[in-house]
Amino acid sequence: MMEKQALIDVFIARVKSEDEIKELFQDVEELESDLREHDVTLDQLQIPLLRNYIAKLIRDERNTMSRFLNLMRYFGTTHQYDLYIYFTSLLNSPGVVDQIKLRLDPEVRNTVFDKLQEPPLGSDIDQMPAYTSRFMERLTQTMERTDLRKALAGNNHELPQEAFAKEKEIFDQSNSLDEYLKGLNQRGIDTLQKHCDLGIIWFEQIITQEVVDYVKTNPEIMSATRVGNKLYIAAHRNKAEVAISDRQIGETIGIDIFFE
Repeated sequence: MMEKQALIDVFIARVKSEDEIKELFQDVEELESDLREHDVTLDQLQIPLLRNYIAKLIRDERNTMSRFLNLMRYFGTTHQYDLYIYFTSLLNSPGVVDQIKLRLDPEVRNTVFDKLQEPPLGSDIDQMPAYTSRFMERLTQTMERTDLRKALAGNNHELPQEAFAKEKEIFDQSNSLDEYLKGLNQRGIDTLQKHCDLGIIWFEQIITQEVVDYVKTNPEIMSATRVGNKLYIAAHRNKAEVAISDRQIGETIGIDIFFE
């Protein structure tokens, strides 16, 4: 394990309580103990063996969100980004479904989820498409299109409104929408370049110079291109998923960009 005091210092800096830090070490030490049976240390761990451990947790019904988040945070702190990214792939989808579920009318929710078995938390991502397909089929069969769009288009990642405050300020001070979009694109490129240069992860992607250079060629990845009263964005291009809020031009535009 990474030197314990160094880890404690990191998590104290992130305003983690003593109990939270204790629980994190317990979860990491339990994984470490399991790895000893395979003559593998934490810094040698690869995804296939981690997958086996997670499968064991699922069988034992100890596959809790807090445990997975603790392990994910540990591997993020130790810069084992392949393992960190793997955990994000396991935890993102269930969180989104839970947010959608909260926005459903109770009667609709009961109808949609009746006998719809969700894969256990921690299930490999290849188990999610079939479940998601059944989930969406139930939604479309149960809800009117307008209500369905509202249910799906909420704040599924629970981003705080304050996260957009700086962009709103820049937008309000811009002379035109085109000026704002140009600046937004450059700020996005600068952010990617910084993460590339420092070798730190950005959302769920290790940013390479190849990624930065590609993004520079297309302003629709980090920003948008305006044609008349429409904004065009690039979606699902070079592993970039871009989501733009459904608001009229002239209002503050919220853009959530992340790499898978």
